[in-house]
Amino acid sequence: MTLLPESPLDILLHGLVGVDYILHLSAPLSAPLSSATAPSSTQSSTRFAIAHEIEREERVAGGLMWRVAELLSVAGLRVALSGNALGDDSNGRLVERENQARDWLHPKRVASLETPYWVVLQTPNAPTTILSRCQAARRHDREEFGGQSSTRLEVWPRARLVCCSDELPFSALSLARFAHAERIPLWLVSSGTISTDEQTRAAWDELHFLSATLLGATVATFENKDAEKLAAQLRANLHLLDGD
Repeated sequence: MTLLPESPLDILLHGLVGVDYILHLSAPLSAPLSSATAPSSTQSSTRFAIAHEIEREERVAGGLMWRVAELLSVAGLRVALSGNALGDDSNGRLVERENQARDWLHPKRVASLETPYWVVLQTPNAPTTILSRCQAARRHDREEFGGQSSTRLEVWPRARLVCCSDELPFSALSLARFAHAERIPLWLVSSGTISTDEQTRAAWDELHFLSATLLGATVATFENKDAEKLAAQLRANLHLLDGD
């Protein structure tokens, strides 16, 4: 396969998509959150944050790649978004409603699946994610793409640049193989997750190999709060491709 001379997209983004529950606080946290102090459920996280004076609450479509897509679109770039399947739940329906005005995402709907969500404390300093629920989406990603052989090549939308997160290693690997076959520059975002599962580690190893060898692409680690930094880096990469 060959890349079309005029690609319809500037950037194709791939990663976990779901809903952000944002608790806007009136003051910075009195102490940094740690694994020992962070709450383990939405209900307890809400109780925890109330002590820090919630000014308002917000429920919006989110995930790192969703927020990056918003920033790149505002900058005038043509973007598309791919990722996990959405559940037939209130969070999945919210993502679909917000996507209607943008048409970035064309997700698969799985009735039994829980749509990913994150609970985020937004302080005057910076956002802090205190809870994430993405296990169901990751399991489904493995079921859908984990059994693919290295010779099977899925067809993905063509773009000048591909950016994928290793949060969904099996579908990301499928996309990376497509980018490699089409000679599309690939920017891999590492979530810093560690797994002892052999199949997952093998997928990560191939992902990192492809990103390291494909047109000089670079691996970087970004968290959900780093959307602005990642968007700026991707814009810089496009300028490099243009020779600016």
